[in-house]
Amino acid sequence: MLFRLFLVLTCFVVVALPAHAHSPIPGIEGFYIGLIDPFRALPQLLALGCLGLLITSFDNSQVPWFLGLYLVGTLTGIVLGTGLAHTDTVLLVAALLASLWAAALPGRFAPAAFALVAVGGIYLGSISIPDPGPLQARIVTVSGSFVGLNVGLLYIAGGVLMAKEKLPQARVALGCRIAALVLGCITAFVLLQSFLSPDSSPVV
Repeated sequence: MLFRLFLVLTCFVVVALPAHAHSPIPGIEGFYIGLIDPFRALPQLLALGCLGLLITSFDNSQVPWFLGLYLVGTLTGIVLGTGLAHTDTVLLVAALLASLWAAALPGRFAPAAFALVAVGGIYLGSISIPDPGPLQARIVTVSGSFVGLNVGLLYIAGGVLMAKEKLPQARVALGCRIAALVLGCITAFVLLQSFLSPDSSPVV
């Protein structure tokens, strides 16, 4: 099921029409802005990557449950809005924990992993709230962010699951653990930088 959904989303990307300077549908520009917003900030990118590796370290039958819980988490974060404090720091800590988990304890302690994925989803949703403005424009932008957050994680999980189907399991598992370690090192560096320079917000 997950593999088929991944293929459908890939087809949408492949057959996408050329981009226009202005959106053909008035007022829809905010959706595209929200869609790419999760991929512009480094804490969000690291959280997506580390959570994706953590999720796919578990049995394939558990992955849809993780993705469903993450979806509910992002929606909850959007509903809560910007009321959550220290969002970047929490995201980086969650990413660091997820990366170390995926590298050292892959596929173990599923209940705690579910909780971590839920927390990551909530904070990713909360950080995707746009600046104050017209209500309709904010709803459109938030809708784009919601889609971007979930499609982004789905692509990461789908890519790893496809690799598991096409390549030897041992090699894929080792590659994912190495990738988790690399992302963990980057996350630790960014987290340390955020403590040393609290006023700076690293972006890509």
